[in-house]
Amino acid sequence: MIRFVALIAVCFALMGAPAFAQGKRVALVIGVSAYEKAPALPNPINDAVDMAAALQQAGFQITAAYDPTYADMQKALRDFGRALDGADTGLVFYAGHGLQVDGKNYLLPRDVTLGDDGSVERESVNMNAILELLGSEPRVSVVLLDACRDNPLAANLARRAGAARRAAVNQGLAQVPATAANTLIAYSTQPGATAGDGTGRNSPFTAGILRHITAPGLDVQELMRRVRASVIAETGGVQVPWDSSSLTQTITFIPAPGGGGPPPASAWVAPRLDPTPQQLDVALWNDVKGKSTGEIETYLRRYPNGIFADTARAQIAALQQAATQRRSDARQMAADIAKEFAALAGRGAIVDSPKEPHEFYANARTYELQGDFLNTRRAYLGFFKFGLPYVDPHYRFQSFLKVQEGRAGAREVYSELASARSGDETLAYAAALLLETEARKAKLDEIIRA
Repeated sequence: MIRFVALIAVCFALMGAPAFAQGKRVALVIGVSAYEKAPALPNPINDAVDMAAALQQAGFQITAAYDPTYADMQKALRDFGRALDGADTGLVFYAGHGLQVDGKNYLLPRDVTLGDDGSVERESVNMNAILELLGSEPRVSVVLLDACRDNPLAANLARRAGAARRAAVNQGLAQVPATAANTLIAYSTQPGATAGDGTGRNSPFTAGILRHITAPGLDVQELMRRVRASVIAETGGVQVPWDSSSLTQTITFIPAPGGGGPPPASAWVAPRLDPTPQQLDVALWNDVKGKSTGEIETYLRRYPNGIFADTARAQIAALQQAATQRRSDARQMAADIAKEFAALAGRGAIVDSPKEPHEFYANARTYELQGDFLNTRRAYLGFFKFGLPYVDPHYRFQSFLKVQEGRAGAREVYSELASARSGDETLAYAAALLLETEARKAKLDEIIRA
């Protein structure tokens, strides 16, 4: 289950947050990268974590949901709704996949499938529900949507919808006017278009916001003008951030000292802030995700209750299940080859043109019994070209090599085999047995942990 982060004003003071007061300010920050039915997006989690840190610096109380399921997003909305009570400013930031159907915008959680028309309402969050939540009391409302990424789920839904409904599904977001007073809705790109993830840590849109949001005295509408300029420059005009505003007053994230104006865009350099615990959590996860069991376990040792703890445990379970299946397959393959070998060995004859793995193996054993060591070596190497996860021939070949070529020669042959086929686990294991004592222990321990 996703971890929700509630950061209250007392914590801000303890963590060195700004001491200025602009009334109660609350924010909901959501980032979705690890979609279960679509390729992962590289940046939304980074975008959300970095935005939460910047808003915290600006004095916002944060409700955050990272890689949430639909149930997690609903819980985040309920928590945010309670936090909005009595707030002077409410802000929502979302990074991830979004789509429009019949002119309505939907934000997609991690577990969305979009299997049919009705699944849009059942599995995603209607943007109108968020606007209604923000507009439930007179306040300043800001919505920042970095949600127009190229979305294969939307394309799949459009294909299933049929000709009559296909035109109603669009990967980009529709421009929804800010009908409630004192509201700003900003989109990462123009209506109906898709936005890029960028090549850095953050998307172009979020990077632009982060670059300017802490500029003292900068009004939010001037902020958006600067963001638009930076995104257009970065994307060569392909992506043009859009907004709709009914603001009637000046809104700044960081007040200017002494009530002065904001610094010019060209002169402002965002201060470098120490990384938050959430940013460190995300950074470590980005380093280990999708790698070996041992590397993923380093994340869990550091963050047993971290943002991605459940995902990490699921990945470890999947890796262990795959390893169990490979061992089962190897045992079955061993039994099959042993049966075939037994039939050939009983004949005591060489297979002239071996094609199957058991034929190469049987030839190797027969040549060895005949004292034909050159052909023994060739037959074993022919067997190993199949990459079969069968351990016994490795041990026999090792023994043969150590007698014929010495331990150093055997080690050289197996090092060459292992480097040529790094994915063959039994080959790596057999190669490890030829190492010297301390190196052998270390290598075997590494294999076991992986």
